[in-house]
Amino acid sequence: MAIQSKCKKCSNDFLIITKEEEYYKEKDLPLPKLCPECRYERRISLRNKKKLIGYNCDSCGNDIITAVEPEEGLQIFCKTCYQKFLQENDCILGYSDAAKAEMGGDTNKNESPSTPNINEKTDNGSAKDPVSW
Repeated sequence: MAIQSKCKKCSNDFLIITKEEEYYKEKDLPLPKLCPECRYERRISLRNKKKLIGYNCDSCGNDIITAVEPEEGLQIFCKTCYQKFLQENDCILGYSDAAKAEMGGDTNKNESPSTPNINEKTDNGSAKDPVSW
């Protein structure tokens, strides 16, 4: 059976349904004193508000909008410059020229990492497995 209660903040009546009451008892929590709308407003007020900032790309100078607060030593790029930066500097993905040179590979900047050809056949005629177990 539902419990009728009055909100401490807005004085509106609200119901606490049986399932909700069981949940609060199971978790050993007190019954709510605020209506669902006031509880929602309280939760939202605790969140950080995002602030969008107009900025210029540190590489090409184009106007961009970012949610990152510019700090000293932090580079902020537009999407195109960021992708270019990753291709030139991200050794985790295998793009880095330094990583390619270290492994003795070609350091051609226009080259993307090679993907295995799954349609390629082996000497015995079976399909080549791109994953070696």
